[in-house]
Amino acid sequence: MTLTHEIPKSMTLGIDRVVHRVAGRRSFSPDESERAGSDLVKFLQLCAESDLPLAPSDIIDDLWHEFILHTRDYAEFCAVVLGTFVHHVPLTAPDPSSYQRTLRLIGDGFGTPDERFWPSGGASCDASCGSDCSS
Repeated sequence: MTLTHEIPKSMTLGIDRVVHRVAGRRSFSPDESERAGSDLVKFLQLCAESDLPLAPSDIIDDLWHEFILHTRDYAEFCAVVLGTFVHHVPLTAPDPSSYQRTLRLIGDGFGTPDERFWPSGGASCDASCGSDCSS
């Protein structure tokens, strides 16, 4: 499964705007901002290719929520980069199994997940490591 591919430059502008807005709220350094945007893209690529529900971390979910608010950018990104629209599905409670699945897929496709953006949480994973949203 090939998860990474070149993203058209026009698509990165929407992601840059999203990351810039969230970076201010979360006090990201410029390097953290770049890595956060990259991890958002990784998550969305996994969602587009998975038949099973996946769950983002709180930070990635914050970025995803912000991206969805930029509806044209998000819809174009999904169509051009992902080839499908990735729906956001709010849950009534965190889903640790979907979050752990996401961590495994990130590790398999991209290498060890960045603990800053993907806390491992271990067996006691709850709302602190996986959001109450799913794809």
